[in-house]
Amino acid sequence: MSDRVGAAIDELYYLNDVIPIPAVGEIIELFDGVELKPNNARSLLDAADGVQAATRAFIADTDPTAIGAVDPLWNPDLEPPEITAAPTPASALARVTEVTAPAGAPAPEGGDPPAGIPTGGADAVTAPAESAAPVPVSADVSAPARPRYGVLTQPPWRSVPDHDFVKVPCGKCHTQQQSWWQKDTHKGTADPLRNGDPEAVRIATLYGIDPANMARGDQTCMWCHGTIVAAPSRKVRPGVGCQRCHGAGADYLEPHETVGYDGSVALGLTPLKTAEVRAQTCAGCHYITDPGLIAAGHATGEEFDLAERMAAIEHWGVAFGRDQDDPLSDGDLQAAHAAALAERGPPPDVEPIPEAPPPAAVAGAATPSAATPAVVAGASPEPAEAAAPASTGATPVAVTSPRGREPAPRARVAATRPP
Repeated sequence: MSDRVGAAIDELYYLNDVIPIPAVGEIIELFDGVELKPNNARSLLDAADGVQAATRAFIADTDPTAIGAVDPLWNPDLEPPEITAAPTPASALARVTEVTAPAGAPAPEGGDPPAGIPTGGADAVTAPAESAAPVPVSADVSAPARPRYGVLTQPPWRSVPDHDFVKVPCGKCHTQQQSWWQKDTHKGTADPLRNGDPEAVRIATLYGIDPANMARGDQTCMWCHGTIVAAPSRKVRPGVGCQRCHGAGADYLEPHETVGYDGSVALGLTPLKTAEVRAQTCAGCHYITDPGLIAAGHATGEEFDLAERMAAIEHWGVAFGRDQDDPLSDGDLQAAHAAALAERGPPPDVEPIPEAPPPAAVAGAATPSAATPAVVAGASPEPAEAAAPASTGATPVAVTSPRGREPAPRARVAATRPP
């Protein structure tokens, strides 16, 4: 049931993104406030009554001509609606004007990303040039203000699946696994990005993604934080679900009980019984080597212990209705994980992108006296003390390396925040 409810709520989230409707927002709140679990009948019935009341109010009070923007959601002959996210205020974005890439980082001249990797140029961190204070650097400040590493829409070590994801996959048969997933942290991995978690906003902004868009399926975040079961331009609600690890299920979902394991693998099932495949699947999200993400403060996952995590998330074996327990030993998993990381190489040792300094610390900006009194209309202000001389260079920003050590000075970044 939770799969079907989740799929329905996905559509309501999308509807609310296209055009905010109070009744739809009320239904979403009701869903978010109730747990789909056994022995919770009273709360579920109360939520159902609330959904019914909101639906009746919507039917009674809504002028159909006012919500024409939703017509393409039910009529496939119409162009899908465009969702224009509210722009992030310029004051929240750092204007990166000079970045020197570290040796060995995949950053071609001019700031372009590695060849063959799509970028989200429209979401690059850019502030209006005329609003930024002068920056005394050698870089051409007329060039687009964007991170040197490029804004990738796909991790370069991941490939697009050959099969499609489906909306209502596994829980109707694999009920024990579904109950396990409802309580596991993988279920909620998309929530921080959907809900504007401050740390997610900070990393997205420094990386070059508009935080308003970081939960969309066409951004690099959702390759690991969600399962993209709808159009990539839509925000993703499901976290890491069955198909994100076991393979996109459109082609193997129906026949996998009859064609067997090997036949299902041919139709898109990921062969996780193999240590090498399991290690590569987990490392695809738990080991980050994108220099831009690391420079923005994203963890690398170097300390991830595959064998330990397998024990923590076990939802297979005899206890879960399968024929046998996991045939792979801890040693098998550890060896395969080490090989997967070695194949990708170590994370690049990059200089963290500094947070934008406050306006008073911007090079060339006057530093107001902390003792300056407020000016009241009609009153003569007391003479203020002379402001301290403006700094001739950008104020250094102390940043801790994502891997817990002070990095060697490699990248040079001058960042200012527009006033």
